[in-house]
Amino acid sequence: MKKKVFSLFLVIILAFCTSCAKPENKTVKIAVMGDKDNFYPDYLKGIEKAIDELNQEYAGSGFTFEYTVCDDKGSYELGTEDIAELDDDKSVTAVIGAVDMDINRTAAHVFGESNRLFIVPHALYDSVYENNNYETVLSLTVTAKKMGQTLGAAASNETGAKRWAVCTDDDEFSMSEMRGFLEIDKTNGIKIVDCCDIVTLMSDFDKEINRLQNLGVEGLVMFPGETYSSAELLSLVQKIRWAAPGMVLMGDSSFDDSATMLADPSLIEAMTGFIIVIEFQKQSDNAAEVQDVNERREAFAAEHGSKFDYWYLHAYNMTKMIGDAAAQNNTADGAEIARILHKNGYDGLCQNYVFDKNGSQQVSVMQYYILQSDGSAREITIDQRR
Repeated sequence: MKKKVFSLFLVIILAFCTSCAKPENKTVKIAVMGDKDNFYPDYLKGIEKAIDELNQEYAGSGFTFEYTVCDDKGSYELGTEDIAELDDDKSVTAVIGAVDMDINRTAAHVFGESNRLFIVPHALYDSVYENNNYETVLSLTVTAKKMGQTLGAAASNETGAKRWAVCTDDDEFSMSEMRGFLEIDKTNGIKIVDCCDIVTLMSDFDKEINRLQNLGVEGLVMFPGETYSSAELLSLVQKIRWAAPGMVLMGDSSFDDSATMLADPSLIEAMTGFIIVIEFQKQSDNAAEVQDVNERREAFAAEHGSKFDYWYLHAYNMTKMIGDAAAQNNTADGAEIARILHKNGYDGLCQNYVFDKNGSQQVSVMQYYILQSDGSAREITIDQRR
C-alpha cells in the first residue's frame, strides 16, 4: 500500500514539474532577399528594430527571432539560386521578397507551390495576384492599376492641368499603371492627348519635349519601369523643369530617392511640386500611433543623424507582423502564420494590412504626396472605394 502511495506521489510531482517546464524553444527565422547595396537607406534598420523588439517582448516565451540577408547583388540568376536554397531550408519561417519584380514573380510561384510564407514588401506585377490561388504569398503593396488610378485622381483633383500625356516603359507593371491612369475622370475637361515612351524621352529629349509642348501638354505622368535608376530619373525631371517649367509632373516610386535629392539643392528645387504615389498605404488617423512614429523618428535622428523614411516603417511593420502572428499563435510554421494573416490581417504602426483571397493588399484609401521646397512631402489622402 505504501508503495502505491509513493508511486502516486511521484506522478503528482512529475505532472507538476511538466506543467512548470519552460516552453519549447522556437526560432522564427526571416530571410530577406534583394540587392543589399541598393536597399532603401533605412530598410534594414527597420527590420533590425522589429527583431530587437520582438526578442524583448516575447523573452521567456520560448520564441527567438532572427533575420538573414540573401544578397543577390542585382542578379536575377543569383536571386533564383537564393529561391531554390531557401525553398529547401526548412529552418526559414518566412521569406521577404526583393525589389526586383521578376525575382519576386518566380519566388511567388515557387514558394506558393511549396506552401512557404512569402511576403512581398515592394511592387509586383498585378498578374501574380490575379492568376493564382496561393495561400501563403502575401502582398503588402497595392496593385499597379491602383497606383495609376491614384495619380489619375491627383491629376483630376489637384493640378488644374487639362491636357495630359502618359510616358511609360513597355513592361507589364508600367502598362498596368497606365491602364489605371487612363480611367481618369474626364467629366471636368481632362484629355489624354499623347502616350510616349520613356526610352525615347531619355534618348532624344529635346525632340520629344518639343513635341509634347507643341501638342499643348500641360501635365506629364511617368511610369518608367526599371530601365533607369532613380538618380537618372531625378535628372530627367530637372531637364523637364528647365525646358517646360510650367508642366505638371507626376510619377510612381521610381522617383523616390530622398538621399540623392536632399544631397543636391538643385534637385530639391526641380522636384518641388512633383506628385508621387508609392505602393503601400499609410494610415495617419490614429493620433497615438502618429505620435509614437514621430517620437521614434526623433530618437532615430538622435542616433543616426536623420529621421527615418517610410521604408523604415514599412520594414518594421512587416517584420513585427510575422513575429507577432507567430508568438501570439504559438507557431513558427510559415504556412500556419500565412493562414492566420490571411484571415485576420495585421494592425501595424500607422499601417494596416488586409488581404484578399489571392493575398493582394486591399485598401479603402490611398495617399499621394506633393514634394515641397524644403525636401518634405505634403500627404493627400483620397477615398478609392470602387
